[in-house]
Amino acid sequence: MTRIKAFFHSIRFRIASILFLIIFVFLFILMILIRTIVSNNIKTNTIKHINQQQMHMDEGIALILDGISIIYNPLVENSQTLALLDDTVTNEIRQTGFENIIQNMGINETIFSDIILYYDGNYYSGLGNQTSFFGNEFGKTVQDSSELIVEGPIITMTSGEKMLLLGKPFRSYPLQGYPGALLFGVNVESLKESLDTIDQALGYTLLVSETGLILSHPETKLVGNILLNYDFLIQGSTQLSSFAQEKALLVKQQSVKLKSQYNLNWTLISVLSKDYLFSGIRLLSINNTILALVMGLVALLLSFIVSSGLIRPINNLKDRIKTSNIQSEIVETEPVFVDEIKELEISFNEMMKQIKELMELNAEESESKRKLELYALQVQINPHFLYNTLDAIAWLAKLKQQPEIERLALALARFFRISLHKGDKFITVEEEFQIIKNFIEIELIRFPDKFEIEYSIDPEIKNESIMKLILQPIVENAIKHGISGMEEKGHISVKAKDEGEFILFEVIDDGLGFEADKGYTPKYSMSSSGYGIKNVDERIKLEYGPDCGVSVESKPNNGTKVTLKIRKKEDA
Repeated sequence: MTRIKAFFHSIRFRIASILFLIIFVFLFILMILIRTIVSNNIKTNTIKHINQQQMHMDEGIALILDGISIIYNPLVENSQTLALLDDTVTNEIRQTGFENIIQNMGINETIFSDIILYYDGNYYSGLGNQTSFFGNEFGKTVQDSSELIVEGPIITMTSGEKMLLLGKPFRSYPLQGYPGALLFGVNVESLKESLDTIDQALGYTLLVSETGLILSHPETKLVGNILLNYDFLIQGSTQLSSFAQEKALLVKQQSVKLKSQYNLNWTLISVLSKDYLFSGIRLLSINNTILALVMGLVALLLSFIVSSGLIRPINNLKDRIKTSNIQSEIVETEPVFVDEIKELEISFNEMMKQIKELMELNAEESESKRKLELYALQVQINPHFLYNTLDAIAWLAKLKQQPEIERLALALARFFRISLHKGDKFITVEEEFQIIKNFIEIELIRFPDKFEIEYSIDPEIKNESIMKLILQPIVENAIKHGISGMEEKGHISVKAKDEGEFILFEVIDDGLGFEADKGYTPKYSMSSSGYGIKNVDERIKLEYGPDCGVSVESKPNNGTKVTLKIRKKEDA
């Protein structure tokens, strides 16, 4: 009993327990991770596949509704149809005549259960079906509607067949102005065939109207019923929910084509069996559990083997300490036999040497770091020294009553303060315009009354972040190469426009201009600042992509327009 108790308190048992726990936790997490990844992949790929199939279903249903327009146009343009609407025609003749027109058209009865003429409060079946079950309300609703297609009820025929009523009012020449409508009975089985593209073992798809009316369902008897909890079921694009007393994955998608073409808010709901979909996951879980138990036993065995190998040298060291003089064993002379204790001593000496080397290396790195920090501090101080010097010049100019020198120094200080901007690469549109304004103030001191300039910024983009110093070189080129050579006073306009995902800057001058179709000229390609049109164009393309950049429109003696196009920076 004492030996068992000692074993459980031994280092060997603790090391073995820790190793086993680590291996077991690793295997458990790996099992959960594999199950989660596989489950998510199955769900994601299934939803993607179902969404693609739903798009095809949407197109199939749209084709059925397109057939309504194909039938409608010949009918309303048919002179025989117009003749039937004469007030002298009796109901019996109108019924027989309309039935003959429909039969001569060769209607596809697998899609359309009936084509019905509603006129003067009466219904006339084109395929000879009984019309007594049609209420007057729907025909009147279609007649008075301004919609392209009006959604109606689900009708059960005397044969037991169900059809969805859709109506189109008389809005086309020559029946325009006649009070009436055409009703189309779409066979719900044709809708079902358009939706029957999913593996039956996996699930099925139903079509539901905006009001929750089931328009198509694998079980025809459910067509025409109201779907319970419809508002809850259509929330989101996918969800796990109890549907028809079964746990299912619902994949929903609004019919895009029907909405855009016919303004019908119908929804496709694919009901996928959770048990079938994740049956492979359950088998994988069982296999993983068995594998985890086997690996756990192996891990337990390995942990004891490894712990024994770790403890043995320590036990030997303990025995040597008990039976030997430690001082006599640890000597500077080369031993005849190198045991674990001597290896530990050698390893310790080597470790001390490495520690010493690392300390020396760390001292060298610390010195290098100190020098770099000092250099960075000096670099940071230099711009402040420049600002302070310019402020001092402005103060002296004010003291000496030299307003132009004061304005020049202050404008230059503001120019450098914004353009350097703490080393940032980006500034706001408003700050970029502030750079131009400070630059222009300096230029107007150099060339008084030489030109006028106006600014325009769309308010929505004032705070948009852009690459700095892209406008100032363009404005400088406009002054230096466009305005300075003119005898009369020049005009410059700088604009910033919001263009959706892009921002457009325009710099327009009425200066000398040049032949823009000959490309960049040396005169226009570089300014004294080192930033020219070509330089700015290359910077913009590198930062924002090849679809952005600089374009130039110019003619000799007819001014120049430079346009900069950049993409708005996405929010982080």
